[in-house]
Amino acid sequence: MKLLILTINLFFYLECKCSEILYIQQMPSYSHYILCDKIVKGLLAKGHRVTLISPYSQKTQVENLKEIPLTKLKEESEAIKDKVDPTTFQNTFMSLVFDGGKHVLEDENVQKEIFKPGLHFDLIIIHKFGEELLTGLSYHFKAPYILLSTIGQSFVGSMQVGLPGVPAYLPDFLINISPEMCFFQRLINTVIIDSMLIYGYFFHFRKLDNDMQKFFPGAPSVSDLYFNVSLYLWNSHPSYGFSLPSVPNAIDVGGFHVSDPKPLPKDLKTILDGAKDGAIFFSLGSNVRAFSLPNETKDGILKSFSKLKQVVLWKFEDPELPNKPKNVHISKWYPQQDILAHPNVKLFITHGGLLSLTEAVYNGVPIIGIPVFGDQFYNVEEAVKQGYAYKVLYNEMNEKNFDKAIGEMLNNKKYYENMKEKSRVFHDRPVKPLDSTIYWIEYVIRHRGAPHLRSITANLSWIQLQLLDVYATLLVLLFIAFKCIQIVIRKIVNKICNCKSSKKEKTIKKTQ
Repeated sequence: MKLLILTINLFFYLECKCSEILYIQQMPSYSHYILCDKIVKGLLAKGHRVTLISPYSQKTQVENLKEIPLTKLKEESEAIKDKVDPTTFQNTFMSLVFDGGKHVLEDENVQKEIFKPGLHFDLIIIHKFGEELLTGLSYHFKAPYILLSTIGQSFVGSMQVGLPGVPAYLPDFLINISPEMCFFQRLINTVIIDSMLIYGYFFHFRKLDNDMQKFFPGAPSVSDLYFNVSLYLWNSHPSYGFSLPSVPNAIDVGGFHVSDPKPLPKDLKTILDGAKDGAIFFSLGSNVRAFSLPNETKDGILKSFSKLKQVVLWKFEDPELPNKPKNVHISKWYPQQDILAHPNVKLFITHGGLLSLTEAVYNGVPIIGIPVFGDQFYNVEEAVKQGYAYKVLYNEMNEKNFDKAIGEMLNNKKYYENMKEKSRVFHDRPVKPLDSTIYWIEYVIRHRGAPHLRSITANLSWIQLQLLDVYATLLVLLFIAFKCIQIVIRKIVNKICNCKSSKKEKTIKKTQ
């Protein structure tokens, strides 16, 4: 009987702990899905049930996980990956990103599965960028929502949680400057950020309000929902960036996607074990296909690699690569984390995505960054300033520049030493980043949105937060004071002049 009661109590205890979570990964990028997948599996391991909306999905069915595929969004994103020109790729890709919320809510699978009567969720997790309309789901399900910023701390995210003075220390990641800005850079950054905020408040949000009412009749304004975020998870850490101000409901969880290394496939292990002079790993990520590079560029890279004693592993999507040297091995896929963990890997040539950069820091491997679009320019610029990276521009990939970059990285020990120090700092944490991520997600569920974590500055408008109303009032008062003083001085001067004039007239009359 006691065993039965204990079993029943345990059942109800576990049932209470189990929550229904809606996770929306609307970014059409597999690297973002990697982050999502790690969190989802962490939540499933704690007994929660997860409904996942994403362009990507698991290969096999997973218990307690319901997947709603964004098939059309995935097809559209795959169609642009062969665009070689970075500007064309970025413009097309970013248009998909910033319209991501609308793509999700208009999707047939989402309409069919999410808007069923009686459906309930305890929490909603949304990826940052293009999420404005998706915050309406928080109103629809009467549930708090968490944002995950895959690029770390951004000025938009900082404003959402109420951080003041953002343009002074946090640049827009699209303008390719470091947080350590000179006066001119702060001026440019302030103009750009304030212009974007003015556009966002007075045009973008108002435009989206119509769509919000279309999908969620009776919902509050986009602006109200947008700034009602319960928790912000930033995929960043001071070990590989700059230390920036924060608030209680914004948590650094950078590195949560990195796992302990798994055994390498036998053929790959043989190659790396035999690389007595070291190995170099080259990958441009999941959104850029190396085989689409111009032949001239590929030939220049191969000529540079052919001069090396090191083994080169190149993530290359085509099984055929003409003029490939003997020391170069290609594959359409490589286990990146496990390769970087091998002690013979001395250099990582990467596009500068934050996940790749994090994995390099985790394993202490210096990088050559070749940014293509988005936050990659900012990431690489930061890494160069921190002293563990060298930058090569995408349009300047050739034999000469590769020779120079690789030679500098392999022969100058400062990059290796700086990266090893960054790696030591990265690992020196009281709690593993994934455990911290899951803890704070569950914390928001336990405390029903955790409103006590929200900074009071989050309730201030942009005008109030930047003290623009105060400065405007002071300017008006100064102007009034100046005018009053001007009037008084003018009257005094006029009176003095009148007195002198009258005295002069009296003197003239006396002489006459």
